Amino acid sequence: MSVFKVNPIDIIDSVVVGTVNQVSREKLVAQAFSSSVADIRALIENERAIITSLCSFGKDSTVTLLIVMEA
Repeated sequence: MSVFKVNPIDIIDSVVVGTVNQVSREKLVAQAFSSSVADIRALIENERAIITSLCSFGKDSTVTLLIVMEA
């Protein structure tokens, strides 16, 4: 019979609280993106609107352009 010495650190998977908060923030951002796409899509379908989006390819305008393209 052999006896193995086990180190708990090798068995237990730890999660940093900051990682959990980051995941929840990423879910909120994804939900906001999906909600914005749904709003723009409703304008396109219900109002027959033609959407234009100026883009300087900075962070904000690029996200806006991606929302419009997804819709």
